[in-house]
Amino acid sequence: MRSLVLFLIAVLCVGQVKAQDPEFTQFYINTMYMNPAMVGSNPCPTLTSMYRNQWPTLGAQFVSTTVTYDDYMESLSGGIGVMFMSDKAGPSILSTNGISVAYSNHLSLTRNFSIRSALQISGYQEYLDGEKFRFNDQIDPLNGFVYPTQDWTYGGPTSYASVGAGTVIYSDKLYFGYAASHLNRPNKSLIFGQSELPIKHTIHFGAVLPIKKFGTEIFDWSPNIIYRKQLDAQQINMGVNVNTKTLTGGIWYRGISFANRFTDAIIASVGIKLEDFNFMYSYDFTISQINPYSGGASEVSLVYKLPCSRKKREKIRPVPCTWYFN
Repeated sequence: MRSLVLFLIAVLCVGQVKAQDPEFTQFYINTMYMNPAMVGSNPCPTLTSMYRNQWPTLGAQFVSTTVTYDDYMESLSGGIGVMFMSDKAGPSILSTNGISVAYSNHLSLTRNFSIRSALQISGYQEYLDGEKFRFNDQIDPLNGFVYPTQDWTYGGPTSYASVGAGTVIYSDKLYFGYAASHLNRPNKSLIFGQSELPIKHTIHFGAVLPIKKFGTEIFDWSPNIIYRKQLDAQQINMGVNVNTKTLTGGIWYRGISFANRFTDAIIASVGIKLEDFNFMYSYDFTISQINPYSGGASEVSLVYKLPCSRKKREKIRPVPCTWYFN
């Protein structure tokens, strides 16, 4: 009941607040969601699925999923990607579903560095299920919520389009990128008036660096950092994964807002890499004041690399965003 009341208060204040996008811990794997310029960053076709369940013990069911297919197409000198996204907040009270299409153009700058620039167009539909709200006039002292309400139950779907862009500069070991989402600031109000989706700015940096012993590579490590800003919300994720040929594990930190310093979570990740199929699991250990009640957050990613010709793999320089794409 407490979670439902808090959610209702947030909805009723939609005229004053601004919506924000869901975020993923494994941003370095959910690359199209992070930056459309990463589309086609692997020479072979790639199918990536992500599932995130945040704060499960609150009963609010903050569940986000994405499924992405992308490929590098030599005839277009760039990558094409399609992404399906679903996000549910509350006990299926507020749901968002969307589809995005992105094209990234590849250009060699020097012998060691390349650049990709991308445009992304997305369509979303949001639905607020007002039938699941509960009001005082529905309460019977003995039997609970049994009466129909005389209040206006907000709800119904709304649809909107969003435009994004991004760029990434990279070598064989390093990459640096910037992306901007919702450049057109779409109106996503579910009730009345204007509720603009503010522009989200993303800056990210990463690397895959080998560690050698007697000239032989024994493992590599992948440091990554990402900074995101959407209206007044700011967040940094940073950490490192240490990788062998088949296994990976890492430790990450999320928090540090420049406007209002905070700590959010310590994140542990573990994964396995097979020839064409990769799996990673991460868990967010919440270290903010909500810790005793949240249950943290679990996130799972599955990556399937479809086969492609050896010629294509050797010709295209992949973005070293993660061990998965090596």
